[in-house]
Amino acid sequence: MRGEKDRNEAAGASLVVVGNGRPWHAKAFRDEQGIDFPLVVDPDLVAYRAAGLRRGILHTLGPKVLAHAARAFGKGFRQGSVQGDPWQVGGVFLVLPGGRVAWQHVSREAGDHPSDEAIREALRGLSPGA
Repeated sequence: MRGEKDRNEAAGASLVVVGNGRPWHAKAFRDEQGIDFPLVVDPDLVAYRAAGLRRGILHTLGPKVLAHAARAFGKGFRQGSVQGDPWQVGGVFLVLPGGRVAWQHVSREAGDHPSDEAIREALRGLSPGA
């Protein structure tokens, strides 16, 4: 979704990434990836727990994770060094002003990400007149 930043912002949406490393991890990741949107850290996993995100070895290792990794590798993505909690799995949330979650995808295992099209569709559903 990074490549759609201008279009999303024109529609009133902002991309924010929450990582579980430390501030210096976020800085290194921002520099390495050329990120120009908010990147915050939650090393104590408070937001992860509040969002009901999964954590554990069974969610980060296994056949499905290997399939996700192979797909990402085929698209040119490479895993860097693990920073933060290696057992924490993420998700994607569309949060409205005031904090209401309008849409979510809670990853079942590492690498289980919604498609860009699923996120676009959710954003379209939030647009006035949609």
